[in-house]
Amino acid sequence: MARKYLLRNWSVIVPDRGAYTAPECAGPPCLQGFRRSEGQDQSEEQAVMTSYIVACNGKEIITYSGSLYTLEEPAPEYLIWMQENSFTYDPTQPVRFKTKADKSLN
Repeated sequence: MARKYLLRNWSVIVPDRGAYTAPECAGPPCLQGFRRSEGQDQSEEQAVMTSYIVACNGKEIITYSGSLYTLEEPAPEYLIWMQENSFTYDPTQPVRFKTKADKSLN
């Protein structure tokens, strides 16, 4: 059974692979933010960086470790970065990939 979490103040990141790694070789994206289990309040949250994203459907994200994250509000600085870099934020599908192959929960 998948571990289910809520993630707030999140952003999508690509872990640093070193200064000499080409962007196309940087690796799959992960999430970072504040995680809590359903039923816990925000005082019990933990700052986390997830394993890499393997599938997404709307606000539900599955990571390589098998955890299921339901995304809450993104980090304000992430929204600013998206706007500055000409990315459009879609609250119904907040994480998107350039290709659809093997990335959908459906």
